[in-house]
Amino acid sequence: MWRRNGVSCVAVCRVVSRRWASQYNPAAVEEKWSSTVRRASTPTSFPGGQTPKSSSGAKPFYTLSMFPYPSGSLHMGHVRVYTISDALARFHRFQGRQVIHPMGWDAFGLPAENAAIERGVEPVVWTSSNIRSMRDQLDMLGLCFDWDRAVTTCDPAYYKWTQWLFQQMYAHGLAYRKEAEVNWDPVDQTVLANEQVDAEGRSWRSGAKVEKRMLKQWFLGITQYAERLHDGLKTLNWPSHVLDMQRTWIGRSEGFVFNLDVIGGSTSVKAFTTRPDTIFGATFVGVSPNHPILDAVLTGYQDEVNHLRTTVSRQSAKFGEKKDCDGAETGVFVAHPFTGLPIPVYATSYVLDGYGTGAVLGVPAHDERDFRFAKRFGLPVIRVVTSPGQDATTDIHEAETGQEGILTASAEFSGLSVLEGASAICDAAEKNDFGTRQINYRVRDWLVSRQRYWGAPIPMVECDECGDVPTELPVTLPHTSGLQLVGADGGSPLSSVADWVNTSCPQCGNPAKRCTDTMDTFVDSSWYYARYLDATNEKELCSAPSSQGLPVDLYIGGIEHAVLHLLYARFISYFLHDIGVVPSEEPFAKLLTQGMVHGRTLASSVTGQWLKPEDVVASEEKGGVEREIATGKPVEVFWAKMSKSKYNGVDPTAIVQKYGADTARVFTLFKAPPQAVLSWDDDAIQGVHRWLQRVWTLVNKHAETTRAGCGVDVQSARDEQKDAALARATHLTIQSVTKAYNDTHSFNTAVSDLMKLSNTLKDCPSGNPSATHAVRSLLILLSPAAPHIAAELWETIADLPACVPEWDPSRPIFEQVWPLADPSKLQSDMVELPVQIGRKFRGTVSVPMDVLHGDELALRQFVLNSSVGRTWVANETLIAKVILPKTKKMIGFLLKPD
Repeated sequence: MWRRNGVSCVAVCRVVSRRWASQYNPAAVEEKWSSTVRRASTPTSFPGGQTPKSSSGAKPFYTLSMFPYPSGSLHMGHVRVYTISDALARFHRFQGRQVIHPMGWDAFGLPAENAAIERGVEPVVWTSSNIRSMRDQLDMLGLCFDWDRAVTTCDPAYYKWTQWLFQQMYAHGLAYRKEAEVNWDPVDQTVLANEQVDAEGRSWRSGAKVEKRMLKQWFLGITQYAERLHDGLKTLNWPSHVLDMQRTWIGRSEGFVFNLDVIGGSTSVKAFTTRPDTIFGATFVGVSPNHPILDAVLTGYQDEVNHLRTTVSRQSAKFGEKKDCDGAETGVFVAHPFTGLPIPVYATSYVLDGYGTGAVLGVPAHDERDFRFAKRFGLPVIRVVTSPGQDATTDIHEAETGQEGILTASAEFSGLSVLEGASAICDAAEKNDFGTRQINYRVRDWLVSRQRYWGAPIPMVECDECGDVPTELPVTLPHTSGLQLVGADGGSPLSSVADWVNTSCPQCGNPAKRCTDTMDTFVDSSWYYARYLDATNEKELCSAPSSQGLPVDLYIGGIEHAVLHLLYARFISYFLHDIGVVPSEEPFAKLLTQGMVHGRTLASSVTGQWLKPEDVVASEEKGGVEREIATGKPVEVFWAKMSKSKYNGVDPTAIVQKYGADTARVFTLFKAPPQAVLSWDDDAIQGVHRWLQRVWTLVNKHAETTRAGCGVDVQSARDEQKDAALARATHLTIQSVTKAYNDTHSFNTAVSDLMKLSNTLKDCPSGNPSATHAVRSLLILLSPAAPHIAAELWETIADLPACVPEWDPSRPIFEQVWPLADPSKLQSDMVELPVQIGRKFRGTVSVPMDVLHGDELALRQFVLNSSVGRTWVANETLIAKVILPKTKKMIGFLLKPD
């Protein structure tokens, strides 16, 4: 025991512990520090509108979380993603970097428009009200966003530049209008891009079965960037599964286009294949339902082809491509390029208009989809590739898709390997003008026309003399008072506003009509990361000095945006780079995709219906089985994505009111790795709250003990060992938490390590410099996750020693620097030595390094004098032999028989 002035410091600590045990009041602490915590952000008013530089002149750290649609209320998914970005922003500020951490609102779109229709209000009124509400909720969480940079996509000051971007793409030949078959959502009454139709042919938002219609629509030419977008993936520090999803959607495929002459006609069909080595196994050619060759279909086959067209028009492209193998005979035959034999042409549901040539070679033996099609229509299946040891004459019961083997039944190419054969066949085909090598891409041009009101108007007019002409910006939306927000029979509601539609041509001055379509809202979100850097610039989308903040260093958002948003944002960024607006092709250098938040979900085992928590009671039987009150039957309990319909949601406001914002923040970081699903757990969040309570007590106890002058006059050897252990634990924690924030983003392990450090502190003597350094380190390390309590506790110990020259205890915690791990303190002066007695493991002993590597007799005596030795060796005379390997990784004692 250590004492000062005759007073037991243990007694002092007990009094202090009782005094502070129940005084952590999250509401009071967060109210006090709320404005300071939210102001702890990078200033944005810099001379000339330039993006700030750090003191070293380096590019600022730009961390960005995907901006929300202003629905009116936050959900726990929002809490999770914005806590992650906020904690990272705070960490990098502690590192001395300038940080850009903006926020805004993805405010256009169908949800606001539909809500406005239901409530009889203008979309702008509904949206503005929701933004105010959600801003209050974000502030409640203590998030330090750069609100001076805020953007709102429905603000004309923002969508003027969305329209400018469209006109720039038009000027560069990337925006064009054409008659096209489109995906029509009959519920939301609008067109959908292919990416917005799910695998079952349903709208991504309304869930309605998508129909096909022919409409004149605006497209953006993303296909012109397909190769660059594909190759650019190699440069990105993104999760591998997201890169794979992008590669799949871009769909790069190398192959060969064969020119196949129509027998009895003067035309030809260009058919693409990724397996030219299998050309001698081709037994049919599949073409898309609208392929031009079908104009030559014989009279007897027209009904079948038209029926197929009707069937496909009711399906989405994705649905047809993945699952359907429907088709129709055409009566058309083409000549095999090498043998001259006739090959039938079939109209198929799975060959897409606009992909490659719209025609593919059908090789049933070596393609699963072709095999299913051939079996359905009774077409030959010819094996032309055999694997080593395979009998080429055996029947084929399923497609053999392996790409290694030897060519067979392939004329002069038989006996070559697949790779050699493909090359030789392509060379021969090109030499004889049978075709050419070609690279195809699955992605198709981005359809951006939408027949709805609440979006950025497409800034074009149609003139009888001049055609499509860009118009003056911004083209603002007319007020909706008295406007029917759903157009008639596929038309835009804007078409009914005559005063808005009728205008004059900017080129010739003659009467013209505005385009009444609005843009896909994904256009708005495809460039917002650049606008944040120069949000109030009225003359440019983003000035050259401000654009130096790009690319975004870390982009954070849900995996559900892996294709739609991320692909479009990359496309627009490449274009902006090409016209000199931004310095980098790629918009996001690193990507962190956070997992969903799942709630505890209850369902009736009788009806399968979702149950509210109040519909269930826990029985008193062993295990506490939950039963449905109405039926008395056990209920099904599982975790599922939070939703109102499942009654499994958690209200962030209620959580903050009950536990405080810091508890909510720490819990979302601690409960699961950021990429994993977070299953909400009421018991776990209570555990986090109790830990913050213990930290509160620990720091206040340390402050009072230190002020009382305890802990530094007389210390036992055991206290000195604890002091050394504490110093090592502190620096190990600094090292691990720094790595978690800077490299691995394993925030859950960072919080876990902070918990361990607080436990180590609790067991160590208070009042000495090592303890004060550990406490100050703990608070700074905790601050990114729990800024309010860290700020309050830092202020509590303002009068204690600084411990580090760069720390100024008189200044708020947010003005301090991040602690550095001292490599010399990471090595332990002690080692845990396993002890075996009688060939059984009996425990470990903490042995000083000098003892371990010193005299063996001294080491033996040290172990025997330990608690393990005294417990298991009552008398040293009982020892028959001591086992001590040269590595000294253990010590063992063999005992004499009784």
